[in-house]
Amino acid sequence: MKRVVIAGCGIAGLEAALNLYKMLGNKVEIIGVDKNRFFSFLPYLHRVASLTLKEEKIIVSLKDFFNNLRSEFFREEVVEIKPEENKIVTTKQTIDYDYLIISLGCKTNFYGIPGAEENCFDFRDAEDAVRLSEHIAKMFFYAKKTDSKEKRRQMLRFTVCGAGATGIELVTELKQYIQYLCKKYGIEKSETELVLVEAMPNVLPGLPEELSKKVVGYTENSLKRLGVKLICNSPVVEVGKDFVKLKDEKFLYTNTVVWCGGLKTHTLIKNSGLKTDRRGYLEVNPYLQSSFKEEFLENVYCAGDVLTFIDKKTGKPLMKIGRHAVDQGKTSAKNIYANVTGKRMVEYVPRTEATVISLGRSDAIGFYGNRVFKGKIALWLKYWIEDGYLKRYKT
Repeated sequence: MKRVVIAGCGIAGLEAALNLYKMLGNKVEIIGVDKNRFFSFLPYLHRVASLTLKEEKIIVSLKDFFNNLRSEFFREEVVEIKPEENKIVTTKQTIDYDYLIISLGCKTNFYGIPGAEENCFDFRDAEDAVRLSEHIAKMFFYAKKTDSKEKRRQMLRFTVCGAGATGIELVTELKQYIQYLCKKYGIEKSETELVLVEAMPNVLPGLPEELSKKVVGYTENSLKRLGVKLICNSPVVEVGKDFVKLKDEKFLYTNTVVWCGGLKTHTLIKNSGLKTDRRGYLEVNPYLQSSFKEEFLENVYCAGDVLTFIDKKTGKPLMKIGRHAVDQGKTSAKNIYANVTGKRMVEYVPRTEATVISLGRSDAIGFYGNRVFKGKIALWLKYWIEDGYLKRYKT
């Protein structure tokens, strides 16, 4: 029996496992490996941080998930990939594979900024969201008791670094949470401040130019309507326990800094010898197979944020968003099915589907190709799409 090892059980890894089980059942042995006990549904982290959703609503026990597929799950961290030997090494054992799916995702990139990793809240899983939510409530509790106006101002200023989709969804959702806490602790809304900092000239800097013109203006206006202070074109150069220093020597004095400023690959990817681009992401062929010593490996596939894929339509790397991870997980599974059964492999073709960014609890901005839609209908569409994905992994 062939063994398929899935290294990394985020949304791409779970999608690969689901499809492998549906297509091959007990004809292959499936093993999932991840350092975490739970899968966190990333598109809803901001809702957990603001208490709109409870933590248990967006997490999936990985042990239960793989048990339901009659498969194995090892809660272990992958520390090395040995493509020449068809092995991966974890913190506890060495695992042989016939096929490997690398879906390890990424980790937060603090870009070597002094103090950023030590003093910022990370925002990568449900535990991070809960930790942030509890901290914000604690700031209100202490602000209520302090007589120092300066300390009170720092406690009630909340700063998010990075105005991509994650940062925007978080800061707009926190607006509602902060209003709730103001009522609970008897603090005036005017005493609080939400700040969104972006190094580039505008929010959502990764969008194509034509689409950016349609989306950025509406998003920035929505932030202003919500009372979010937007600071663009201002790279962070240092973070302390109670401040953020910007490139123009401006200081933001705050006790809460959340980092949503970028991603980078895990060190083990670089050390594996698999071919990467200049940013460290795995390069793949149209079948999502990885390359080693200038040859594509027939039994190593990649899915999710760990890879770079050039879109033929635009000539640029695909955005690292959930639906691409889902489709890459599916394609990897289909091609392993083809390998096992002698069928023809399929090329990965990025799917055009609506992308929606929430702007609080009653507004959103979305786009489908170059078409843009806004408001409550966009927010409804977002929840309809995301709920559909989450239900797949919950059930």
